[in-house]
Amino acid sequence: MSEVRRRKPETLKDSNSSAQQCLKYAHSKHSEVPISDKCTDRPYSLLWLFPVTAVFLACFIICDDNSDCWPCSDSSCSSFKVISARSHLIKVTNFGPRTAGSLANEVAAAGYLRNELRLIASVSNKTGLVVSLDEHKSGYSSFRAFSHVSSYNNVRNFALRFHDLRAEGGNHSKLAFLINCHYDTAPGSPGASDAFVNCAVMLEVCRILATGSFILFNDLIFLFNGAEESLLLSSHAFITQHKWATDVVAFMNLEGAGAAKRLMLFQTGPGPSSDVLLETYASAFKQPFASVLGEDVFQFGLVPSDTDYRIFRDYGLVPGLDLAYIQDGYVYHTPYDTESRISDRCLQLSGYNILSFVQLIAKDERIQRFTKLTPINHTSETLTRVSGSGSPSDINSVPPLVTRSATLRHVYFDLYGAFVIIVPWGVWKTVNHLLCLFLCFLIFRARRLVYVRWYGFVAALLVQVVTTLLGFAFSVVLGLMYHHYGCRMVWYSNHYNIVGMFILPVVWWFVWSQAYLLKIPEGSVFKFLGISNYFSRIWQHNTLDYFYSLETDFFDSSVFLIALPSFLLSLINAPSSYVYTFWVAFGLIFKMSDIRNASPIKLKFCQTVRFVSFLAVTSMHTYNLNLFLNFMIPIMGRSGHAIKPDLFLSCCIFIIMLPVMLPSLGRLQCTSRTGSKYFFLMLLNACLSYAILIHASNYGFPYSIQPSPNFSNPLVSPRYQRLVVFHTNRFLRHIPDSPEITERESHILIVPIDANGIRYLTPNSYPISVLRLFMNSKEHTQSNFKGIKELVEAEPTGCNYSQPYCGIASIYPFLHIFRYFYRVPAEFHNIEPTVKLKLLSRTLLMDYLPNSRLSWNVTFSVVSGPPHTHILIRTDGNYTKLTAWSFASTAMYPSSMPLPRPLISDISSNKGEHYFLYHLNAAAFGEHGTLWETPWTFWVVFEAQEVLPQSSYIDVAVAGLYADEDISTRSPPLSEFLSSLPPWVTVIRGCAVYDHWRFQLN
Repeated sequence: MSEVRRRKPETLKDSNSSAQQCLKYAHSKHSEVPISDKCTDRPYSLLWLFPVTAVFLACFIICDDNSDCWPCSDSSCSSFKVISARSHLIKVTNFGPRTAGSLANEVAAAGYLRNELRLIASVSNKTGLVVSLDEHKSGYSSFRAFSHVSSYNNVRNFALRFHDLRAEGGNHSKLAFLINCHYDTAPGSPGASDAFVNCAVMLEVCRILATGSFILFNDLIFLFNGAEESLLLSSHAFITQHKWATDVVAFMNLEGAGAAKRLMLFQTGPGPSSDVLLETYASAFKQPFASVLGEDVFQFGLVPSDTDYRIFRDYGLVPGLDLAYIQDGYVYHTPYDTESRISDRCLQLSGYNILSFVQLIAKDERIQRFTKLTPINHTSETLTRVSGSGSPSDINSVPPLVTRSATLRHVYFDLYGAFVIIVPWGVWKTVNHLLCLFLCFLIFRARRLVYVRWYGFVAALLVQVVTTLLGFAFSVVLGLMYHHYGCRMVWYSNHYNIVGMFILPVVWWFVWSQAYLLKIPEGSVFKFLGISNYFSRIWQHNTLDYFYSLETDFFDSSVFLIALPSFLLSLINAPSSYVYTFWVAFGLIFKMSDIRNASPIKLKFCQTVRFVSFLAVTSMHTYNLNLFLNFMIPIMGRSGHAIKPDLFLSCCIFIIMLPVMLPSLGRLQCTSRTGSKYFFLMLLNACLSYAILIHASNYGFPYSIQPSPNFSNPLVSPRYQRLVVFHTNRFLRHIPDSPEITERESHILIVPIDANGIRYLTPNSYPISVLRLFMNSKEHTQSNFKGIKELVEAEPTGCNYSQPYCGIASIYPFLHIFRYFYRVPAEFHNIEPTVKLKLLSRTLLMDYLPNSRLSWNVTFSVVSGPPHTHILIRTDGNYTKLTAWSFASTAMYPSSMPLPRPLISDISSNKGEHYFLYHLNAAAFGEHGTLWETPWTFWVVFEAQEVLPQSSYIDVAVAGLYADEDISTRSPPLSEFLSSLPPWVTVIRGCAVYDHWRFQLN
């Protein structure tokens, strides 16, 4: 990169003599010392690595400390009262977990919001504002969500609308901007950051607006929805049923996936309105936190969650912004999501930013010109194709409901929170293509020079392609070794373990490959293939320019390899390719600041430009790396068994490190063999030492252990293993059309949510350091961290394909991301209300189908159960099929569920087709043994052969989930089980009933 030959320009005579000496060694058949060692100043051959390493580590540390909120010293910040917002936050989170359909959510939290919103509305009576409060309880509705159907009834929304009569012209427009939050929580979590902190901020913003201090040219609607954690039901109820829904032209959705620090903007648009929304965001937000990289990661499906943003976009046909707290994602959906973890500084910053944004958007006349998004009218053939049997649908198979033009997207990212850069994707794409083409032009133009030849560039390119492919294979092997034979997820509680476990091995690979494996010309691969002389002839034709030509060819080929994915990602319209654009720009700056034959002044200037550009691009790359890791690592703790987290992270680290290491390969090729050997051995020693430290001590334990489970202590970092634990009663009826229960059993279902499974759940599973074996025997006895004795040598159970949805009463329809489950026998619980299913009718339809098949209409009704009561259906897929049901138009074509993969020990059997009908009746709380006021009635249509074998039938199960915190503690076996868990475990707990019926079509 910078000049390789360490000789002053004026000492040409000395250089020529050295060149002649090198030529002598190059042509000597008896020379045993490699030419690189003879022609390189060994003591300084690796000094260039130290500033590179120092810059990279400094950027990593600075980026790691940059996530906190800056103080808001502006006088305008004082308008938002932190004390008032925190008061709301404390009072509501003190109600405890607020699952939809629970007393805490439907009575306590709803009552608090009702009173506060009424007070706010009353303040505006003397200000000229018209503030309308509407409490909306939904009717029955349903919609298709991925591969399942979501249906609901009686879900609650509070909407507060501001209409200002003081605006010029009287503000006769009915168009409104929507700001959304949710006040319900996941089971077991007080939900401070996810997401009542947003509701508390919105309450204080509403109070400020109600004073009439600002004139509003556009209407504002503040929505407080009560069933987001139940798969986005309340937002769907508002946008499809509420009287104000048609007035909404844009929205801001506020979410939480971690402890509240800075709100991150990670989804925008779609459509032309994105320009206005992003421009307003950039003007309003202090210390902005935004990245289109998060948008691509989220929409690609790497994040196992969803937000109300999709509901408003797809069903309301409106564009918007999606913001969420993402730092410290370990507390997400755990008892540690408390208000004490939200600092006053961050609460002040969020409140100021949202208030500023609302003020700007309320007076922006461009809002009046916003139009609805264009819906996609899917034909029946399209919906049938994505719902067809044989290819279970998943998140990527569901057709979008609105057009999402890539040309209307934007590249947006912040620079260390100082400001945000927003560029239309079309402009950025054009600039990116021009940079790539101009870089290629400079590379190809340089080939015209005498001292650089085309085949040197091609040879260097081939070497780097081989290095990259073998390096990726090395990363795959490394990740698989950690997953199958080592300590898994050692980076989960300590991010810096990534350096020793992944980054150092990647650096070692590049050093070893260029110093030994693919060293020019005496690399072991070239000697084995017998092509060493060919490489000698390529670069040793002019010894004076040997190192310059070698490094130039390698650097040119490296930036070409970086420009190639940047160009290809642009072609497929991926705005996250901006990460590579910076490296392309760096390569361009490097090529334009040519230091060959430069004067001393120009030499210093060019070297300064190169170093500053390298510092800038490395700093930005490290900032994106830190953002990606802080976001993805906590997700690995709840990603299920579908991916191997060590393998995933190993491959990600290699891809992230690739643009950093590729431009350095030329330097490694020009470094003396002795110097490379020292560095190679040093890295190898560091890698092996770190691996031994991890696997021979408790330093590699993936979870944190706290002295006491103080949920409210913000200093406690709960990096725990997540479990789903449900005490389940199962009642099975194997005789078709008979109410007789042929099998009943009760067990505690254990589902580890991460890749470690039950490895650290059994007694004495906490690792003991090998060093403690040399201590006094009294000192190396293990601490009593408890454990589940029943799981010692327990065999996992897989999916029972003969029963609807694996025979498991699942609270969410996502069993396909898990592979193994564990059951511990237990006494029956007696929690009510019990689930009750009624068969209302079974009618043979008159229209006969081809191939001697008949069509049956079967009507069911669920008359009692907890708020979360789901229907699970199984058909064999051959003799009987489900072809239609009584749900919304987007869900009318049934889609079979993806299922967990079978275990090796499972006997091969017909999986059949399984269907999941997710249902919430939010008004069913507190009804012990009583019938629902409005039963859930639906019909399904089955297609069956005219003559059916005896083994062909329809299996239907009712799954009742008791996720309310008060109800789940009423199971003594469950409480006893939870008390024996190790201290590094956090659980989603509850009780369930699985009531199975069998029906025959005849």
